[in-house]
Amino acid sequence: MSIISNIKDFKQFYNEHESFVRKSLYYIIKNENKVDDVVQEVFVKVWRKSGSFKNKANIKTWVYRITMNSAYDYLRKEKKHLTVDEQAITEPEDLSNKDKLENEQLIKNAIELLTIKQRGPFVLHYIQGLTMDEIAETLEIPAGTAKSRLHTSREIVIGYLERQGIKI
Repeated sequence: MSIISNIKDFKQFYNEHESFVRKSLYYIIKNENKVDDVVQEVFVKVWRKSGSFKNKANIKTWVYRITMNSAYDYLRKEKKHLTVDEQAITEPEDLSNKDKLENEQLIKNAIELLTIKQRGPFVLHYIQGLTMDEIAETLEIPAGTAKSRLHTSREIVIGYLERQGIKI
């Protein structure tokens, strides 16, 4: 039986998972203008594949896997390296949170230095809070590989932030 059997179920499912999907894609593909398209693609895949979901798997890691695969597909189409016009990324500016916005932008810049394979574990762990086992299941890689990629990505991000004058 499908986990999503009607529009009402789909709307509820969407409401429960959209924030994670959007946030993950925003940090991984780093192109706000394309995030909506890829979010839509993720949920179309969820709708189409909902009948193939195996109840032995965790529903969240299943959605995360579809999200990460969609992000990787997008990046591959963009030749693995996106040129991001930082002026095109618009966020509401709250002057009382100026330092927070500047630090967030530095983190986004640091994440862009990561390879596609490094971005997934970094975003899933440090932005979304997934455990190593959840990351390994989501990305369908061994836990040791997930741990190694996370360690490497963490070193790259910390190195970048330290070069920008932020003490870690």
